[in-house]
Amino acid sequence: MNAVDIIQAIQDLEHQHRELQTRCAAIDQELHRLQARWPIVATDYVPMLRTLLHQRVAAWLTEHPDFEPIKPAVFNAGYRALFQACQIPELKALPVSQVATATTVLEAWTPDLAALWVLLLRHTIRERLTKAIKARRITPTPSTLSHVRHHLWTLVGPLKTQPPADTLSRQRVITRLLHAPLFPAKKAARTRASQ
Repeated sequence: MNAVDIIQAIQDLEHQHRELQTRCAAIDQELHRLQARWPIVATDYVPMLRTLLHQRVAAWLTEHPDFEPIKPAVFNAGYRALFQACQIPELKALPVSQVATATTVLEAWTPDLAALWVLLLRHTIRERLTKAIKARRITPTPSTLSHVRHHLWTLVGPLKTQPPADTLSRQRVITRLLHAPLFPAKKAARTRASQ
């Protein structure tokens, strides 16, 4: 092999090396692109984010213990906030590239007290109706249920859209719903003498 052949061989190898570098760079770029879109399903990120949400819910319920009966609804609210912020249909669909964003969203998330208050009232009224039906104190006809439900909501009044700020006041409302008569008190008939 003469000098010209050696030089030619070196140039061929350098050319092949440059082609390989270009292909490796393209593969690396595609890998990063796929990883960015790759969902976190079956990764450690799923239990990590769930644990973070559990901690946030537990901390909020410690300050708002009266919402404990609707704990699942509080969790759902947290998941919905995350899904909306990251534009995903479920936790497992979260791309790996958005894990940091999802973590920030959950750390900053605070449940909407007003929305959960309405759910708590609905839950309490539903529980009251269920117990009344089981105890045979009301007949579960559509008209009766509608009448009792309307009466119980009347007891809540404007507090339905304006939940009391403190736990004790909210608990008073719930206690009233749990123990008030199921039907409004009948007005005494006015006698002719009183007219």
